[in-house]
Order: sequence, then C-alpha cells, then structure tokens
Amino acid sequence: MRAHAIVKKVFGAATKWSKLLSLLLPPPLRPPTLPMLPAELIELILLRLPARSLLKFKRVCKSWKTLISSSDFTKNQVQLSIMAEPAISEIHLVYSNFLRHSEPKIGFIPIQSLLENLSFGTEVVYFPMDDCVKILGSCNGFLCLNNHPRNTDFKVRLLNPCTGLASEWLTPFAVLPEYTPLERDGTFVTGTGTLNWVATKIASFITYPVHQTTIVVLSFNFGNESYGQIALPNVDEGGMIHYEPVLLTLRNSLCVCHGYKNSVWDLWMMKEYGNEDSWTRMLVSSHDEEIIHHYALGNSIRPLHMMENDLLLVLVRPPAYRKYSQLAVYNPANKGDRLGYPVINYYSSDDMPKYSGCFSVYRESLVSPSHYGLKTDHV
Repeated sequence: MRAHAIVKKVFGAATKWSKLLSLLLPPPLRPPTLPMLPAELIELILLRLPARSLLKFKRVCKSWKTLISSSDFTKNQVQLSIMAEPAISEIHLVYSNFLRHSEPKIGFIPIQSLLENLSFGTEVVYFPMDDCVKILGSCNGFLCLNNHPRNTDFKVRLLNPCTGLASEWLTPFAVLPEYTPLERDGTFVTGTGTLNWVATKIASFITYPVHQTTIVVLSFNFGNESYGQIALPNVDEGGMIHYEPVLLTLRNSLCVCHGYKNSVWDLWMMKEYGNEDSWTRMLVSSHDEEIIHHYALGNSIRPLHMMENDLLLVLVRPPAYRKYSQLAVYNPANKGDRLGYPVINYYSSDDMPKYSGCFSVYRESLVSPSHYGLKTDHV
C-alpha cells in the first residue's frame, strides 16, 4: 500500500507539471487548411498560366487533369491569349537547322535573354526531329513546318512542340494555273488555320483583251483544304514600291511589309482576317542606307513580334559580306529609333541556321492540330 501511494503521488505531481507546461508552451504547429476555391475561380487562374506549367498541374488531381485536357479549356485559353499581349518572358526565338548536315532539330531561344544579354550567349532548348524541316511560321503555340525537299514534293504540317502533337503531312499546292506564288514558303495564321502566300494572278483573255497581272494573297485552309484570295492593301506611293511584299504574322493577324526606293518601308495589319477593308497601316519607318542598298528580296528587315506600346522586334538580315544578323527593337513612335542590337552570329555554331529568314517567334500553348479537324499523332 505504501508503494502504491508513492507511485500515485509521483504521477500526480507529473500531471500537474505537464498541465503547467502546456500553459507556458505555444500550441503545436498544424498544417494550414487550404481554402476551398470555387471551380470557376480555379479555371480562371489556370487559364492564365503558361502551357508548360499546365502540363505539370495535370498531375495534381483528376479534376484538374480533366479540366486542362478538355477542348473547352483549350479554346478559352486560345481566346485569352489572342486578347492578352504576351509578356516578353513568354516568347522564344525559334529556328530549324534544315541547311546543316547535322542532327535535325528545332532550337528555342528565350527572347528576354537575348535582349538582356545583347548576345547569343544564352541557353538553347532543342526539340529533336526525325527529318530536317523548315519553319514557315508560328502562331498560338503552333509551328507550321515544311519538309523542304530538294524535289517539288512540297508538304506542310502543324506541330505543337509543347505537347509533341503534330498533324499529318498535307500538300497545299493544287493545280491553280491563274496563280503563281512569288515564293514557295507561306505564312501561317493560326486563328484562321490558313497558310498564305503572296502570288501573282493573271486575268484570262475572256475577261480582258490582254493579260493583266495582279499581286494578291493566296490562302490555303487546313480544315477544309480549300483556297481563297485576299487583296493587298491599297498602297499609293507614286509607283515607288521597289520590293515584293513580304507576309508575316503579328498579334495573331496577317501582316504585309512593303519596301520603297526612297529607303522607306511600311507595315500593314489585317485586323479581321478575310476582310479587305480591315487593312490598317501600323507604321512607316526608314532603312539604314547600308541595309537598303542590299535589300534584295524585301527580307532585310523582318518584323518578328509586336510588343507593348507597339514596340517592334525585328530581325535585320546582313549584307552578303557579313556573317551575322541583328535582333533590333524599333520604336515607331520615335521615328523608328532602335533600342537594342543583340547580335546573332549564325556561323558561330553548327546548330544555327545558315539564313536568318528561318527565325520565327514562338509562344507555348496546349492547342492540338485536331482543333482544325486534322489527323493528329505524337512525333
């Protein structure tokens, strides 16, 4: 009985001390409880995230995977990307090494790194390919690729490097005797699913007593494999147009660039694709005398991306005797002043393309080529 009393007394004292300590010490840390966000708010947040992050977030839970994989989510993301101007950190300079005798691949260079470092000393991410290809354009996460054969078997396909999905190879050229594309490569406009060329159209003897040639935009629709024609903007510079018009894509819109004998070039944007009345003159700028002297095919200055405040990122092709191109930022509001000259020495590496015309601007997305009704597979 005496031993039992001693044990009871000791444990009683310990209990008192433990209660006292519990009053003095802070409560144990507990993991915070995550707030339950409405599904609509979660979707709005996810829609604004980069495509590559969304691929990772598919693994968070089944509901997120289902949401991100849905066609409605992808469609909403495309619409949001069209309305919102991408940050400079979201875009890359993309090129292919189709003219090099090396492993076929596509290179991605962060544009922000180029502009900050003013050199090509930045990390390049590569996407391996089974065969050499040429990039015809990029828009909304798609690359429009050309098989670039040595024969006349011209084929194109759409590739999303972020998801690894690509369409089947298509042959866009049909028998169109009244049209002659000025160059085989076309310009891809994602929102419309079309490939576009500057082409000459010859009027028949039935309509006119003599042949009359007109320069137009010839378009090929990937979805229904049909052709269309768009008139170029009505440019009246007193017959001073000196170079063939060059097509490009800026802000997901079809654009055309003209060059003139008086060292001036201008840029037009079609605000509504297919509506010829929506051609809008975006800027007029002057060439350097050295550049205009070697302006052979209208490609010496090639706009790549239109940034905030209409700042224009352009690639300046060099004269024949130089071995580098220049990535420049033009300020149209200040008479075309250049803000930067990052030098791209494309002879410094076997992985770089031989001609600067291979460059395009790329922004990631989750859109699949099947969005245009095309058969799609992984590459």
